Amino acid sequence: MVERVRVVYSELHRLHADPSGFHSEDPWRVESIVSELKSEEFKGLVEFTSPPGPDYSAVLLAHSAGYVEWIRGECAWGFNYVDPDTYVNEYTCDLAASFAAASRAAALRALSEGGVWIILARPGGHHAGREGRAMGAPTLGFCVFDYTSIAALTAIEEGAVVLALEGNRYIQCFSQIGIYVN
Repeated sequence: MVERVRVVYSELHRLHADPSGFHSEDPWRVESIVSELKSEEFKGLVEFTSPPGPDYSAVLLAHSAGYVEWIRGECAWGFNYVDPDTYVNEYTCDLAASFAAASRAAALRALSEGGVWIILARPGGHHAGREGRAMGAPTLGFCVFDYTSIAALTAIEEGAVVLALEGNRYIQCFSQIGIYVN
């Protein structure tokens, strides 16, 4: 028997958008996935849930206070590029902090109840390091907060063992708190 997959999603992710519509990281990347998951093929297998409100304490699990303060200041300016690849606007930080809270909550629920959770988040997060750009990367790669590290660090706080994570951003996020990844 296949268990239902819980998918955290909110149409509010559309507020994080390039007003010119030219950036390749756009709302339709997530919307095409949602459309497929709502198709007849997946009927009864997927349960959609909304993310909670913004929680910057969840963000601080994987990112420094200095980085969070800096990116919030950039968001307060409205639409602008924080590097050659990555834009933010007045909605970006709170949306990302909501998906950070969702990552934390999903990890806790998966540990207590089991099941599979998918966070369909925008802006993205998997390229963001503890201080922003991970380990000398030239950009944030469209990402703001690292949801995967937040979920993994939550699980570790609860005594779980995280078996596999790849990428420099994890090495950076984890080593800053005394967890070393090899």
